[in-house]
Amino acid sequence: MKRLLIFIMGEPVLKCHTAAEYLAFEKTSQTKHEFYKGEIFDTDGASFKHNQIQTNFVGEVRAFLKGRPCDVFGSDLRIHIPSNTLYTYPDAIIICGKPQLPDDEFDTVLNPSVIA
Repeated sequence: MKRLLIFIMGEPVLKCHTAAEYLAFEKTSQTKHEFYKGEIFDTDGASFKHNQIQTNFVGEVRAFLKGRPCDVFGSDLRIHIPSNTLYTYPDAIIICGKPQLPDDEFDTVLNPSVIA
């Protein structure tokens, strides 16, 4: 992962961000970023092979979970782990039971059962 640098007057300055600043930035960004302990990280695009593996994994897990009170989601759903401030986009998330959402945006979950 690469650190996202903020440029002020031509000099790169690493800034400590709040979660609210990250979420506002992420909402307007064309690409996905992750947040951990005040730092924002650029997420590089995945390769063709990586996407193929991820898609196959999600499909297999979805078939396995059929009839169970769990669902699997791909990498466009963000998770938030409040205990360590992490916001990230795993390759796959399994949620058993009702998803816990921090707001009405429906883009972040708080209760993943499995992260892959």
